[in-house]
Amino acid sequence: MKPSRGFTLVELMVGMAIGLLVALTAATAMITFDTTQRRDVGEDAALENSAIFLFSVAHEVKNSGISPVDFNNALVCTQFNFSSSDGTLLDGSPVYPVQITDGGASGSDQINVAYMKSILGKSSTRLIGDMTSPAADLAVASSAGFSTGDLVVVGVTGGGSPCTFMQVSSIGAVGLNANFKHAAGSTMPYNPADPAATFTNAPSYPAGSLVFGSGGFAYVSYQVGANGLHMLDNLTTPSNANMINEDVVFMKAQYGISTGSGQPLQWVSAGTAPWNALNSALAAEIKAIHVGIVARNSQFIQPATHGGSCDATVNTGAGSPGKPYLWSGGPTVDLSAALAAGNSSWGCYKYRTYDLVMPLKNVLFQ
Repeated sequence: MKPSRGFTLVELMVGMAIGLLVALTAATAMITFDTTQRRDVGEDAALENSAIFLFSVAHEVKNSGISPVDFNNALVCTQFNFSSSDGTLLDGSPVYPVQITDGGASGSDQINVAYMKSILGKSSTRLIGDMTSPAADLAVASSAGFSTGDLVVVGVTGGGSPCTFMQVSSIGAVGLNANFKHAAGSTMPYNPADPAATFTNAPSYPAGSLVFGSGGFAYVSYQVGANGLHMLDNLTTPSNANMINEDVVFMKAQYGISTGSGQPLQWVSAGTAPWNALNSALAAEIKAIHVGIVARNSQFIQPATHGGSCDATVNTGAGSPGKPYLWSGGPTVDLSAALAAGNSSWGCYKYRTYDLVMPLKNVLFQ
């Protein structure tokens, strides 16, 4: 019989070396695959969350057209009195269906949206008698479509006085020539005990003033801060802030205006005159807004040089990853100027831009 022979030391060392190379190659491939997968997942998540946000805002903006209008389709209310159990929240305050607050070249814009929650905001009844005081009953032409507990808004076109929200505490003489009471009470949080003491200007509305069913009132603001995008409820004290998307790091918007029926939209910046000082006449020309956002991929990317500066996103020319266009033909945003102050490692992330045109649908159909 031939003697048995095992591996020599040299053969064993060569085999171990080959095995280590194979294992190292496999590990490197797995790490690369995992990094790529996490980056792709992060990008997909940023895309999905950004799309959800944009369509959510679009829904709010479309609703913003549900505003009190008179029989000539002119806005009745651009200033409001609004009180609740949280206190006096609007005291003759200017509130428009949509308003953009410009944040400058390196700051995000803020978008304010206000609307009535009921289609009854597009129809109304009217006062058939003068109010003798701000707390007096509302003598209306008809109670059709109204119920006890409804939140209504009272105003007069061109009167120069704010519209006031009141809650119907009871209805007398239901039908034609009805009577709406708006007494204060624990179940009527929107009726202050003394309107004249609550509001700087608490009108006693004259006959002919309009009374709109609101179905409730929404007044929210979208703004980007250090922790992402938030929605603020302006009708609570303090303002209730809800996190919408922590990966939205920048936002800009512009108005789409039209001066008349059949006229094409023109796009204007909220930071230029006269649009930086909105009034009721200008607000009536706003038919849409264009919103652009910058979303961050949450995957942190190590610098190419160990211990070096972040270089996943660098600033060069317009249209580069560090200075992307917010939309085709639109402005660029310098991410270094916009983000570095709040996050020194901003360059270790990838970013994408998304945009959407949002029509004020209900305004277009007025």
